[in-house]
Amino acid sequence: MIALLFLSLALILNSCGGGGGGGGGISIIQGPPAIFAELVRFPTGSVPPGLIPSGLNSMASVYVIDDYSGEPIANAAVSMNNILLTFNAADQDYAGNLAVAPGESVILRVTVGGNTYIASGTQFTSYPTISAPGLGTSWQTGYASTILWSGGAPLAGSYYGLGILDADDPKGPLVWPSDDFITTVSQSTTSYSIPANSLTVGNRQVIVGIGIEKYTILGAGCWFSINGFSYVPVAVTDATLVSIAVTPSDPSIAKGRTQ
Repeated sequence: MIALLFLSLALILNSCGGGGGGGGGISIIQGPPAIFAELVRFPTGSVPPGLIPSGLNSMASVYVIDDYSGEPIANAAVSMNNILLTFNAADQDYAGNLAVAPGESVILRVTVGGNTYIASGTQFTSYPTISAPGLGTSWQTGYASTILWSGGAPLAGSYYGLGILDADDPKGPLVWPSDDFITTVSQSTTSYSIPANSLTVGNRQVIVGIGIEKYTILGAGCWFSINGFSYVPVAVTDATLVSIAVTPSDPSIAKGRTQ
C-alpha cells in the first residue's frame, strides 16, 4: 500500500456501497467491481530520495475489489497511461511508477470479468510551495511544529494533504499522522501545527500536496484520485535543556510576603 493513500479500505467499501455477502474466502463477482485509484506525483528532480525510482516522478496504486464479497480481485489487468501495474499480494493493490508531466492527462484502465472500466483526469499544473520548515530546519520533539505552504493551483473540490515520511524508509509507514493516512485540510488552509511529542527522533521528509477525488470510474464504483506533492527534509531531535533563568536574580522580600 502506498503510504500516501487518502482513504482507508473501509472507507473505500463504504463509499461504493459494497463489502457485503460472500464467505469462505470465495469471491463471487456479481457486478462491476469497486475501484479506488490514486496517482501521486512529485516535481521532477524534487522527489524524496528512495521513494520513486530514478527518472520517474509518480507512483500509482489501484484497488480492485469485488463489491459483493469485499475481497480483492487479483487477476485484473490494470494500467495507467499504458503503464501496466502489477498486483502486490501483501498490500492487495496494483502498483507501479511512471512519469507524468504537470497538466498531463492521466488515463486509468481496469479490465476484469471481460469488462473494461476507464477513468481519466488531469494532473495539477503546480504543487504547494512549502515555506516552513525551511531547508536545514531542526524540529524538537517536545515542541509543536508548524507547517506553512502556499500555492498549488487549487481546483473546485480539491484539498491539501500533509504527512511526514521517514527519510530512511520513505516507502514505510508515515511517521505522522500515527494512523498512517495523510491529514487533509481545506484548500483555504495554508498552515498546520503538529502537536508537541507527536514526532519521533530522526531524519524526516515533510510532504504537502494538493489532491482531488473528482474523476468517476466509468461503469464502476468509487473514484480516481490525482495528487501532486512537494517535500522538504527536516531533522527531528530530542529537546535538550539549554539554560535555566531565575528572575529577579537577587530578590528582597519583606517578612510574611511572597514573590
